Amino acid sequence: MYTNLTRVLFVSAVIIGLGHGLDIFAGETARMTNNDVIEMFQAGLSSEVIITQIEQADDTDFDLATSTLIELSNLGIPSEVVAAMQKANQSTGSPEAASEPQPTPPQPPPPMQGLPLGNRPATLIANDETHTMYTAKMAGIKLTAGAYVPFAGSKAKTKIAGSRARLRIKDTSPAFEVSIAVGSHPEDSIALVKVKSKDDVRLITTGKMRGAGFTRMIPKKDKVPLEFERVPGASTQSSYLEVYKLTPKKTLEPGEYVVVAGHQYFDFAIDR
Repeated sequence: MYTNLTRVLFVSAVIIGLGHGLDIFAGETARMTNNDVIEMFQAGLSSEVIITQIEQADDTDFDLATSTLIELSNLGIPSEVVAAMQKANQSTGSPEAASEPQPTPPQPPPPMQGLPLGNRPATLIANDETHTMYTAKMAGIKLTAGAYVPFAGSKAKTKIAGSRARLRIKDTSPAFEVSIAVGSHPEDSIALVKVKSKDDVRLITTGKMRGAGFTRMIPKKDKVPLEFERVPGASTQSSYLEVYKLTPKKTLEPGEYVVVAGHQYFDFAIDR
């Protein structure tokens, strides 16, 4: 039986792990650039974590020209993160620090769940027809733990509201186009998962305890094998994004599916 303290420690570790994202960002102090900030933001890291990384970096080389500030705003980078980038450049004597201080761009509203995600467009191609993919509405996190060892092997499952996706097709060999940060590895950033419905939600395993730390991940066994192909010249609304075409390596069975791209979830279903 878990003690109250054990439960508190386990839940705290999960929350911290999910909020901070991938462990690969922990402890990095190398020179940081705009791409580093964008990749961390799109991996789902909180503003606090990103700002800490900026402050702890040995050196920074942020491009903060007016046109770039507009692009960062369009990508949804929080204004407090941009302010930390400006402060870091001033402290390291970067060229931008010597120029006139740039105003902090206004914070754009976050993408509304259930509406097309303008900053990072995703599309589904089925039977030669193109469909806009929609961000799914989240319904929280479900925690699971072993009966005797509450930490090692414990998992967190993201809950997607509703038992059925709005976007439904009958083509069992669809393709997808998804935008990710330039320089990212699509194999690490994008996944296609078949999900199960339970109690009016759909569940995806998105994290696991390893020792005393929490890793944000989707188990390999849950992923549908994909082929990735970069789409050169595709419009992304930003020079910091590039588009990849995803093609399943096998025919998909009827059911509910989710394309996971960073911290965004795009749901669809295949009907018989």
